[in-house]
Amino acid sequence: MGWRTILVSNVCKLSYKNEYLVIRSENVNMIHLSEINMIVIENRNGFYNIIFDKRAN
Repeated sequence: MGWRTILVSNVCKLSYKNEYLVIRSENVNMIHLSEINMIVIENRNGFYNIIFDKRAN
């Protein structure tokens, strides 16, 4: 079960590769999908929440 909450508040590119979330901005960060509980994306129109449910396999 994931334990990280990811907050995206700056312009970046999100993708995934080999079961990792890849966050590209000035630098590149990779976080294994099994560690992620929730992703919150902030933009000028509001917030978007993405909740990972590992039980839905």
